[in-house]
Amino acid sequence: MILQQSTVIWSRILVYMLFLLFLCSCQQSSSIPTGFYGYEKEKAESAASELSFSPDLPEYMPIETAFLISDRYYLKDSGNEAMDISFYTEDNDLLSIQFIEGDIDPALVEADTVMIGERLEGEYVDNSFAKILCWQQNGITYKMSYRQNVLGVSEEQKNNVSKQDLVQTARSFHS
Repeated sequence: MILQQSTVIWSRILVYMLFLLFLCSCQQSSSIPTGFYGYEKEKAESAASELSFSPDLPEYMPIETAFLISDRYYLKDSGNEAMDISFYTEDNDLLSIQFIEGDIDPALVEADTVMIGERLEGEYVDNSFAKILCWQQNGITYKMSYRQNVLGVSEEQKNNVSKQDLVQTARSFHS
């Protein structure tokens, strides 16, 4: 009788623990909004750690990335340190994030002003080649551009990254 009660108690504890584990996993996955994707943030952090300044990184992406490539360099005209981290999809779409030390004027033609945060403005432009969002935060210039591969990709396979998707991704840098 005591053995049977002990088994019931342990069974209930196990069910309760599994339920808590399930709830915890749901909370973690809900931090990425619907329509957005996780990425190999550790690789991006490792690349960004090479810089003498510390840029923020996004919490999620508007595309499902297959791999990333980074390139650290210095701007020719100013000598400012910079880095590009390029995220590619399986279909060869590209989301590139450029980090530049200092507040650099992005000189976007016919840009719209957008609100990234309560007190953080950015400039957005959608031309025939790419969708670009630029902003400055804490002495760092950020430039995020999305270019969709249009060659050999059907309409169903195309990622439709919008202006709002880029703005929401930019907000995740500073959350």
